[in-house]
Parts: sequence; structure tokens; C-alpha cells
Amino acid sequence: MASTQSPVAESLRQALFANRPLMPAKDRAALVTLYARWSWNDMAQLTAGAVQELSALRGQRVAVVHRGDGPTWAALAALDELRADVFLLNPMLSRAAQRQLADEFSLAAIVSTANAVNGERQVHEIQPFENAAAGSGQSTVTILTSGTSGRPKAVRHHWGSLCRPVRLTAAQQPPVWLQTYLPNLYAGVQVSLQCLLNGGMLVCPDPAADVDQIIEMMLQERVAFASATPSYWRRLLLFGNAQKLRSVPLKQITLGGEVVDQQVLDLLKATFPQARIAHIYATSELGRCFSVTDGQAGFPARWIGSVTTDGVELKIEEDELLARSPNVMLGYDRLSVPSDINAGSAPANAWIATGDLVRRIGDRCVFVGRSSDMINVGGNKVYPQEVEPVLRAVPGVADVRVYAAQSSLVGQLVAAQVVAARAEEADAVKDRVIETAARTLAPHQRPRLIDMVARIELSDAGKMVRR
Repeated sequence: MASTQSPVAESLRQALFANRPLMPAKDRAALVTLYARWSWNDMAQLTAGAVQELSALRGQRVAVVHRGDGPTWAALAALDELRADVFLLNPMLSRAAQRQLADEFSLAAIVSTANAVNGERQVHEIQPFENAAAGSGQSTVTILTSGTSGRPKAVRHHWGSLCRPVRLTAAQQPPVWLQTYLPNLYAGVQVSLQCLLNGGMLVCPDPAADVDQIIEMMLQERVAFASATPSYWRRLLLFGNAQKLRSVPLKQITLGGEVVDQQVLDLLKATFPQARIAHIYATSELGRCFSVTDGQAGFPARWIGSVTTDGVELKIEEDELLARSPNVMLGYDRLSVPSDINAGSAPANAWIATGDLVRRIGDRCVFVGRSSDMINVGGNKVYPQEVEPVLRAVPGVADVRVYAAQSSLVGQLVAAQVVAARAEEADAVKDRVIETAARTLAPHQRPRLIDMVARIELSDAGKMVRR
């Protein structure tokens, strides 16, 4: 399959939903959710209507509740044409949390999908706010990196930098992609653009959908490309119907957002032997940095000190991965910058610390976790991503989460949640975990608290919660 780098579009509307040489058949689906479908013709009409509907927001700072549906993408394309600065909001946020963010970022309005979705009526709800700050006039796109609490970092891009990593393909059949990431996050935006810029169909399960609903949608829509966090993939593999999963006609699987270990790569290869498997390393600030397709965890050590196929340079300082990237953000939003973060532009030649720790082992660099995830046990450093593979290898263990528990004696202790495989006795599995930890792990690495659970809970972003 031939591919080329995506050009920077004149506008999001022109790139996606206006007439262009590669315009898909207008009656073919562009976006599919559990409750609705939008054809390419629908999207063109929705976007044209949204330009008129949202015209009063020209050049303003505007939040968009990004549900990943047709009206939301129409609003984003329209606001880009109107030269507005958009802030992508988590669709799981409450109204109160949305209003709080609007106040913190001095926004002019919040735009969301209205309840009545009808071509003859308003399809967007607009909540106006007073005392808005002036817009930049540059059609920026701001991604909020933190969760639902605390002051988020507001990472500014423009649609050109977000489109740049997309590969345009010459495939005869338009791609059908599964969207599992929250659409307001960098990974969600990238998956959506990769699909839509290639004229494909984006299949979007509800964020609260259970495993069976997700697999049924994959089968019904014949999903060929799927991207998710390793934790999300583990959930499908552990709790999904194995026979139905193997029937999904996947051609490509991508993983990102968390450390990718060898176990999940091997499980995916065994379940989908026909699929190409890639794990992608990207951050909201740096954009896409590289992808690995050789079936091994980590990445080749030869990439350190050289340039990846994405044009990104890598280096390691004090075990932390640093990078400089042509896909880098414009900077942090000027009105939402904590005192310890440098605002303003982020030039492509600037080295940026990723917060991810790596260790070189032979000709491979492997991720050992984020610096913020480190557990301090009496002065000894423990990284959950180094303990978890040991425990997952115990017979009868399906999944593991290692995290820090507070201790009055040594500061922190290693704790673990363990999921027993089907038909396994939880007590017997726990005994084997304790025995394996005592035999193979250093004393400070051994879990002192082990909780047997039915499943590992994930964050809204599909990631394992470390704290």
C-alpha cells in the first residue's frame, strides 16, 4: 500500500468535507456511532450549515465538546473557517466542569451537539460567556492534557501540525477505523484524521460501551484498522468473545498512550495473525514521534542520536527520553499556563523532555515507565512497568495493575491488583503471585498488598490509573 505524507490543508473543511479530487462517494458513511450514521454528503451539508450557525463566533476563543459525532466535526471545520481558536473538551465532563474551564480560559462560548439533530433545525447548542479574551486569529486547536480535576495543561496546535503526521494511502477500499480514544485527546484526533483524510469510515463506540457492544460494532461495520491503548486491548482480549474477535477482519492494529509490553504484543499476534501490529509513540506536545512494527517491545537503540522516519530526533538524558519534532505544538495557551511551565512558542529545534524513562538493553531501548509513576520504597526506586510483566507471567494471571500504597514506615509500598484468568481460583492465583514475587523480585519490588479483582478499571482515556 503506497502512502504519502499528508499535505497541510487550506482549511479543515476543504480537507474533509468540501469537494476535492479524492472526495468519497457522497452517500457512503463517514462517521458511525451506536445511535447514528452520517454520510459524506451529510457532513458537507452539516458543515455548510455550521458556518452560518456559528458565524457570531468568528475569531473568538471557543470550546467544543468533542463527542466525535458528525455535528461535532462539522462545528470544528466551520470554526476553523471562521478563524476561531478552539479548545477540545472531554465529552465526559459535567456541565459545571465545562463552565469552570470556560471561565479559566476566558472563552467566548461552549459549542456542543444539540439534542435535536435535524437538517432543518439548529444542530449545535451554544453557551455564551462574558469577558472573553481576544482570539489569536490563527485558527489554533488546544488540547487539554490532564483529566477531569486539577488545572490542565493547554497544548496549542493548528490543524496543519495535526494533519502533518497523517499518511495518505492509495488503497482501493476506503479504510474503516475503530475510534477507541477520547476524541478530544491527541491520539483521538490523530486516529480521526488518519481515517477521514483518507476518505474512510470512522466507527465510534460509546465511551461507556461494554466489550460485547464494541466487538459487535467491529463485526457489523467490518473494521479493518483499530487503535487503542494496551490496557484497552487487554480488556477486549480478556473479556471479549474470542471466536468473534478472531472474526473481525483487522488488517492493522496500533497501540499507544501507555508502555507496550511484549505480552500484549504476543497476545494480539496470536489472536490476529493476519494483522500488521504497530505501537506508536506520541505526546500532545511533540506530536507523533515514531512507530515500531517489528513485533518487539521498546524501540531500536540505533534511533538514539538519529532521525526517525517521522523526522524526529531522540536522545536520553538521566534515563529520560527527550525529543525534538517537526510536529511540535505551537506552545501552551497564554491564559492557562501554570507558573512552572514556559508559555509561548515551541520551535521545532527545541528539545522537550517527555517524562518517559527508558533503559538500553543491548540493541534495544525499553520503556520503564513515567517518572511520575515511580514508587519510592525506603529510598529504593520501583517502576510498576517492570514489576507487572513478572506478575502477568504467573500461570492463571490475566492482568495486573501495580501502584503505590502509602506507608508510615517507608513512605510507600508496592501494591497490586490482580485479575485471575477464567476458570481459575482467585486464592490459588494469589498464592502463586506471592511465591513468584518472593522468588524473582527484589525485596523492595515485591507487592506487600495484593487485591484480587474482577477487572482493572481504566481512565476515561482508556489508560490504567497509576495513582
